[in-house]
Formats: sequence, C-alpha cells, structure tokens
Amino acid sequence: MIKNHQVDLIVSSGANITHDLLESFGGCHYNDLGQDDEELNAQGIGRIADVFTSSEDFEVFEKRITEIFEDIASSKPHISIQELLYEVGLRIDDENSILANAARENVPIFAPGLIDSMFGLQLWMFNQDHDFVVDAVADMHYLSDIVFNSEKVGGILLGGGLTKHYTLASNLLKGGLDLAIQITMDRPESGSLSGAPLEEAKSWSKARCGSDLATVIGDVTVIFPLILAGALDKINSD
Repeated sequence: MIKNHQVDLIVSSGANITHDLLESFGGCHYNDLGQDDEELNAQGIGRIADVFTSSEDFEVFEKRITEIFEDIASSKPHISIQELLYEVGLRIDDENSILANAARENVPIFAPGLIDSMFGLQLWMFNQDHDFVVDAVADMHYLSDIVFNSEKVGGILLGGGLTKHYTLASNLLKGGLDLAIQITMDRPESGSLSGAPLEEAKSWSKARCGSDLATVIGDVTVIFPLILAGALDKINSD
C-alpha cells in the first residue's frame, strides 16, 4: 500500500517497528507449536502466539540499531519520533521494510508508544551516555497540520489500544474523523478502548457526527487483505 501510494500516514506500535527492523537486519520470525515456554526461555526463544523469535537475532538488532542511533545523533541531537523513524528508514536496505518504504515514499510514521518496545529499550540504553533527545510532543505539531490541512480524514484501525486512540484524538480539535473502519478481535463488553465500537467516538467528537463508521470483529490478518482486495477490484473495475 505504501509503494502504491495508498497510505498518507501510519500510526504504529513500537513492536511493529521493532519486528520490521529485526527482519531488515537479517533476523527471522519462526513458526512452531507445542513447546513449553520455560523451555523456550532456556533456548533463547521468545514466543508471540505461534511465532517465535531468537535472542541471537535480537542481539544483531541491538548492535545495528545502536549504530544507526550513533549516526543520527551526530547530526540531529534533538528529533521528533516521526523524524527519527524517517531517518532510520533512510538507513535501511530492505525492499520489504515498512520503515524503508515509508521513508522512500515520504509517508510519515507516528509511534506514540515507541518506548514500549525493544526499540525503545535500546533508545533508553543509548541515551545513558549520549545527549540525544527524542521529542514526542513535537509530532503533534506535524500531525495536527496534516489533519487541519485535509478536507476529510479517514482511518483504517487495525486492532486497538494506543494507536487507535492516538489516531482518534489527533482529530479531536477538528471535530473528529469523517470515516473509519476498525477491525479488532476485542469485544465491547469489557469497556476497553480496543473493543469499543467506533460509534462511541462520536460522543467524544473523535469521530464526526454523521461520519461513516464500521466496526468489524475478526482477525485483521484475514479480513483486512480481503477488504483491500475487494476495494481495489472495485476501483479498477470503475
């Protein structure tokens, strides 16, 4: 979607950025079933459901990202999160990397929860002996300009949590999103943000009254590619 200029901006979790870079640095995500988590720990393996990662790959990640931080900090000691991710993307040589493609196509990536990730942990460790300031507030100026300069704003919310709220809240001062779709596995009964139907956002002016909203309960990795394929097929047929 980035390569085809179908995305104006991205709001990402720190974890997505970390795992994107893990593969860009030569690491992999492995698939296996049935192993005990304590045994995996002893083998230096981390588990995400049925996806495994290796501590050896993360050691490479730590070394490479620190080298990139060194390079960026030497010329830009004070930087926003969005600018930092752009600069990192410019230094990635991977045709499949989200960060690399976003930097090449000038698609800004915002990551308000960046510190809550291995990327953020390495950034904190780097800052122990470097004067390198990453300014989260600075992103709001840039993001607000994008929102206010847009005739209409639409959002595709894959999952929920912090990235969902950051997307909604960034439109609050303009009266809310004009249209949006949310795909999530979370249910509304617990009162969580991730499971809250998008209609709820109208009460906060995070979605405009009269806006077109849809909430789909299901697996993002299955449903979203089908929605995208259907939308592209309709566009091409028209």
